[in-house]
Amino acid sequence: MRLSENDVNKFLELSCTPTIVCDHALLPVSANVAMLDLLGISTSNLPKKDLFSYFEDPQVIRTAIENVELDGPLYKDEVSLSVSNNTDLYNVSVGLLEIEAQTLFVFTLCPVTGMDNASQLKLDSLTGLPRYDLFIDRIEQAMIAAQRINKSVAVLMIGLDQLDRIVDGYGYETGNQVLSETAQRIKNAIRRSDTAARTSTEHFGLVMQITSVEDSVLVAQKMLNLLSQEIMIEDQSISITASIGISLFPSDADIPSTLVKHAESALRHVKQQGGNAHEFFSKDMNDMARSRIEMENNIRRALNNDEFVLYYQPKVNLETNAIVGAEALIRWIDPDKGLISPGEFIPVAEESA
Repeated sequence: MRLSENDVNKFLELSCTPTIVCDHALLPVSANVAMLDLLGISTSNLPKKDLFSYFEDPQVIRTAIENVELDGPLYKDEVSLSVSNNTDLYNVSVGLLEIEAQTLFVFTLCPVTGMDNASQLKLDSLTGLPRYDLFIDRIEQAMIAAQRINKSVAVLMIGLDQLDRIVDGYGYETGNQVLSETAQRIKNAIRRSDTAARTSTEHFGLVMQITSVEDSVLVAQKMLNLLSQEIMIEDQSISITASIGISLFPSDADIPSTLVKHAESALRHVKQQGGNAHEFFSKDMNDMARSRIEMENNIRRALNNDEFVLYYQPKVNLETNAIVGAEALIRWIDPDKGLISPGEFIPVAEESA
């Protein structure tokens, strides 16, 4: 739709529906009073932060944008706002505008009526995270988006290892506090484009787009380290660990519920082995992950044992044959395996630094 700037401003002034206009970087350009009130902004000078900052689940917005760009001209979905403790559900519509050769996104929000707040919003009342049904929907959206940009999707199912022991020892209230703190740690650790959910009493889910399998390994290790930190509840220090099962799209399955089932299967196997670890549903992926962990451990050992050697390769001016500089090259000489290729250890060293 091609309009003048005056047309847009007039539309915003007259519209009672919360509406916001953003540029291609999703930075707000203008908004009407209804949207400013909804977002809790008292001035027309919009903060310089992208639209994702205002939503509980940015993946909905990301998918909407991708759909309207590819299929246009209008896309609708349901999204919950994360501002001013707002738990209402809104239908979001996305459209495109062209003003003076600039393409802008227009977002309008209409409240969904007849809803019963958190239970109907498919949000867990204890943690505020999406429940199973909404999690399945987010997996499907991630799969659709990943196919368009040639990426994969990882589904991580996270289970607490000693929750029953904590509930038996301290009671259900303490158990709920542990679950609430766990959910908060997971939420704070993920990207805006990822989705975390509470899928059952003591299980959490995480879905994210990945470029390589190593991405999911890094996130899983990060989660294990984060969730193993002690939780303080009323001056009481509580220790807990987690286990994680991982499945991948498209290699493991192309149905969201099946991806969850495979990740839960891997999670059960981790718990049977003692917990506090992560495992893939696929044996090949497990072998790759174990190889990476082994490489990380060997690098730490090699650092302690001074197995790395620095070589200087001279740079020569071909016209004068004079040495004009040198390039520093690191080499690893393992006492058992001999010289190890930099291509094997440098990528792991860079990512785990």
